[in-house]
Amino acid sequence: MTEFKRQVKKLFHSLKKVNWLDMIKSNKRFVIIISLITLLFVVMSVFVSAVRPTIREKQLHAISELQSDNKQVIPTKETDIQTVLSDKESHIVAVIDAKGNPSLSTVEKLLTQKTPLETIDWKINYIQPIYNFTDIAKQYKLTAKNNFIVIEDGKEKGRYSFDKLTGGLEVLDEKLIAIIEPKIARKKPKRIKVAKKVDDSLTNSTTDSSARKKTKEIIFE
Repeated sequence: MTEFKRQVKKLFHSLKKVNWLDMIKSNKRFVIIISLITLLFVVMSVFVSAVRPTIREKQLHAISELQSDNKQVIPTKETDIQTVLSDKESHIVAVIDAKGNPSLSTVEKLLTQKTPLETIDWKINYIQPIYNFTDIAKQYKLTAKNNFIVIEDGKEKGRYSFDKLTGGLEVLDEKLIAIIEPKIARKKPKRIKVAKKVDDSLTNSTTDSSARKKTKEIIFE
């Protein structure tokens, strides 16, 4: 420790002997570069501090524009995505990228119309990221422009993601039901059971006819 202190004192002593003015004069290029870097850093800091409130204002404005007449849908800020994804209440988180989204009008119609989904009465948190959708997509593994994530007990139960919604809102409704209640979604239609009964009755009648005794024809003169 004593040796370290001695070396530090020696360094400071040598720095005192340095003629800084002469060094600056002999290294003008180095000084200019350092000055430009410092100036650039100051300008960037001022720019960020000036622009940040504007960005925040645009975010709040965009959220306020995400109005919905549907009481089932709750417009949500992108900064709250982690909160809604860990919410214990059963609900759906819809993360929509508005840029270059071929199904945006269809999805917005669903999320802003007065009538809720026909078969799902769960709350839907509607999130439309403005600036950092790419970062959110990487963090939460979003694979498409439209992502509907089903949350139950604070955990993801499943998700349905798509760019183009073929089949309309009915298909979306069916896909979400298949995640929420897979047993109901996989239930066989009644018409299959009816057809089976008809087949069974035909088989039985055929069996009965083959089991009948053959009668001999008698002719009276």
